[in-house]
Order: sequence, then structure tokens, then C-alpha cells
Amino acid sequence: MFRGFLDSSVIKRGQECGAISVTTANIRDFSTEKHKRVDAPIFGGGAGMLLRPEPVAAAIRDAKRQMPKAKVIYMSPGGEIFSQKKAEKWRDEETDLIFLCGRYEGVDQRIRATMIDEEISIGEYVLSGGELPAAVVIDAVARLVPGVLGTIDSVETESFSRHLFRSAEFPQFTRPRNWEGMGVPEVLLSGNHQRIFDWQLAHLPGLSEAEERVLAVRRKILPIKTRNLFLRNYEESDIDAWVRWFNDEEVTRYLRISPPLTREDEEEYFEETQCNLFCLPISICEKKTKKPIGNMRLTLFPEAPHRADFGIVIGEKKYWKKGVCKEAVQEMLRLGFEELGIHVISLVVDVRNVAAQKCYEACGFRCVGKREKEYEKNGMFYDSFLYEVVKS
Repeated sequence: MFRGFLDSSVIKRGQECGAISVTTANIRDFSTEKHKRVDAPIFGGGAGMLLRPEPVAAAIRDAKRQMPKAKVIYMSPGGEIFSQKKAEKWRDEETDLIFLCGRYEGVDQRIRATMIDEEISIGEYVLSGGELPAAVVIDAVARLVPGVLGTIDSVETESFSRHLFRSAEFPQFTRPRNWEGMGVPEVLLSGNHQRIFDWQLAHLPGLSEAEERVLAVRRKILPIKTRNLFLRNYEESDIDAWVRWFNDEEVTRYLRISPPLTREDEEEYFEETQCNLFCLPISICEKKTKKPIGNMRLTLFPEAPHRADFGIVIGEKKYWKKGVCKEAVQEMLRLGFEELGIHVISLVVDVRNVAAQKCYEACGFRCVGKREKEYEKNGMFYDSFLYEVVKS
């Protein structure tokens, strides 16, 4: 079932150039029974047969001897739904992968409990076995490996990539310029790469009006200079500062997060904000040096995009009580109300954080309620105030 797939197209070229290596093993080869049977009736009854644990375990152990650090992935209808994000994660981890392809009614639960690292599904439907799903996943991951495709640009701006905010790809055209009375958008013929990319992002399918507005702010309005600050989109280089801030107990005293936080935690947060067009993440930087001193985020509700949650952290302590927070909050309110069409912005603040409450009140927020024991941290429960500011 795998040979035609592995011996053609980009997967074949990837193997020939040494970027990837793919081998197959037949579970029947590990059966000790006379007729190489690998299945048996299910205890407790039920239709169908189940793969026995002995030959499956022997096959996995043999693969592990060849690739000791490999992850074992079981292709199962009940597993995590496979996505481009998962493919990118496995590519970035640079870890060998072993795919276990079930048959019949699947594999014995004891194998799943002790020898499987992850279970993956390619959709909520059932196939005769895990071979076709495994082929799908192999293709999706392999084509992301440098050297498998001709150029890395081929995968950086395609459907469901981070650069396209996990959206499907924009419309594309080729020769002839006019076909059956239909032409090509003039901007695509202009040669202006910036205008072309703006057009492509503006034509991503399925974006809501709220997402389009957030995208416009990210692309066309940021960065912004205020009296003392430089406000811009998050950048990957900010992560080092985040790790330092959020492992400082003084910085996180009134936050819901508790140190220690790892760089992997912050990388995951960065990735989430880059792809989520229902949030506007902004790095707060010192105007002269452009160095980050804090960050803030406005998060819209997909079901009610006229409302949004707000959060802010000033991580560099030397800027505390210098008016930086107020200046940043005021600019975010302007963006939310004037550019994003939001009507109500809310935030939650620890009742002990009096300085933050004064800052928010000076910016127009009003306390509208109290949440008793709203969050737990280090075994203690803390109360919060709910603040809101209305556009009118």
C-alpha cells in the first residue's frame, strides 16, 4: 500500500536527496504463530477482531532499536485531529516518527496505554486501516522538511500556514491573462510585491469582518509612536524578555500565572497570538531604544466581536509608576474603539493591585463587579474586580 506513494513525487525526491528516510515493516513478520496471525476475538464480545499485543509490541520494539528516540504515533479515529500546526511542530522537533497503522477493530488497549506517545486522526470517519491516514501525515510532515521541496517559500505562505493565519489560501491566477471573458486582478500584474501581498491577505477566504479589521491594524497601522512609547506587533525576539519577566515573582505577583515558565511556554503563546486574528497583541517598547518594556493584548469574542477583553503587563520594573501603563492603555482603547469597532472593553484585576486599579480608572474604566475567589495561585484563592469601559 505504501510503495507507489513513497516511490513518486516529492516524497521520492526527499528520500533521494537524503532529507528524509521512510521504511515500512509488516506486523505479520513479528507473529510467532504458524500462520502469522496477528488478530484475535475481543474479550467481552463484539463484532470484529483486534490486533494482538505481542506482534505489535515486537514490531514497535524493533523500530525503536533502529530509532531509539522516535515518537510512536497510533493512527486512530479517536485521536487528536491532525493539522498543519501539528505537522510544523513535528518538523521543528526534528524527531523520528514511528506510525502504527491499526486494522480490524484496532489494537489492544494495553499497547495504547504503554507504547503509544500520541494518537492521531485525519478526520471523524472510519477507514479500513491506518495506512492511508499514515500516508497523509507522512506527506504533510515530509514536505515541510528543508530539501524535500524546491524552496522553503513553497510552504511558508500556503493554506493553513502561520503566515496566512491558519486560513485557506487566497485566489491565484496564471496564463492566459484573459480566459473566456474573465481577466486577472490588475494588482497581481503590477509587480509591486507589497501591494500584491496586501491584496492576497485581504482575500483570505472565511475571515470575519472583525478579523479583517484586526489584520488591517496589524499590517497597516502598527507600529505607532506615542509621546514616550513605540508600539508594534509582537516579534519572536520578544520571547527572551517574556521569559525573564514572567519568572520574576515581583512582576507576576498579581498575575494568574505562576513561575516557573519555560521558553517553550512563551514560544507557544507567541505562536497562538500570531495565528489568532481575534486578538491584537502589542509589544510596548521604549521610544528611543525600541526595546520591549511590556506587552498588552486585546482579545475579541468571535460570537460578540463588539466586546473585547484587555490585559497588560509592564515587565521592566524601572518603568513602573512612570505613566507608561496609562499611556499604553489609552492608545489601545483608541485602537479598539476607532479601528476595530469595539463598543465595550473589559478587564479583570486582582483586588490587591491598587496601583493598576487607579491607572485603569484614570483611563475611563469603571468597576462593575467583584468576583470572589476567582482564581487559585500557589494554593491560595484570590478575589478580582471586573472593570469595563464603554465607547460612548
